[in-house]
Amino acid sequence: CKNGVFGSVAAAEVDISATTLLNENGGTTTNQSGVPQAIVMNPLADGYSAKYLLCYNGSAWAIVQGTHYANGGTPSYPACPPGYVPIVVVTLVNTSGSSFTFGDASLATTGIADTYENVSVVPSRNAA
Repeated sequence: CKNGVFGSVAAAEVDISATTLLNENGGTTTNQSGVPQAIVMNPLADGYSAKYLLCYNGSAWAIVQGTHYANGGTPSYPACPPGYVPIVVVTLVNTSGSSFTFGDASLATTGIADTYENVSVVPSRNAA
């Protein structure tokens, strides 16, 4: 990111398949007995959309997946976990005819619409 603009990395893809997946509290989830459970990327079903927050803590990248909504609905923004800064939100809309897992399949898949929102900068404000 330079001057608030995201560029390519040596004209190659950025591999997020091994990126840590966090919940909005910055950790793993627990089951009803309080036992920690691994967080897994939920496949985005055909006819659904979701937002995914990519965030950074100074040494590692993480992804927070948002709630899946039926297409036409408005996906909510996932919260950034403590100790991380938000960088970009990726919104996916799936009309591919099958489920799609973010980070496991190409975003160039037919029927996957992806948009990007830079959330790493503070909006300008009027000076008093």
